[in-house]
Amino acid sequence: MANKIISALAETPAAPQFEFDYASLNFSIAGRDLSSGEVKSFQYQDSATLNFSDEASLNKELAAKPYLLEVIPKLVKLAVDSYDPANENAKKLKGDIAALLSL
Repeated sequence: MANKIISALAETPAAPQFEFDYASLNFSIAGRDLSSGEVKSFQYQDSATLNFSDEASLNKELAAKPYLLEVIPKLVKLAVDSYDPANENAKKLKGDIAALLSL
């Protein structure tokens, strides 16, 4: 039984290993305040640059914008999960579009 498990692990392709150097985040939201009788526009913009190679800079940015501690790990996970080195997603999309055009 143990040999089968080891054999299966040996045949499993290694998962990609990532190392991140830099992240940039830009966020903008615009809308209207309808709570009073008068419609008032509002807009909020924020951005962050995270240099993982410069710990002092990274610490400064995280201290100024602590919400990044929740947001960045989720975005990095999304980036890793969407990693497609063989471009299978692009190939599928092109095929789907070609099929639609041939209708």
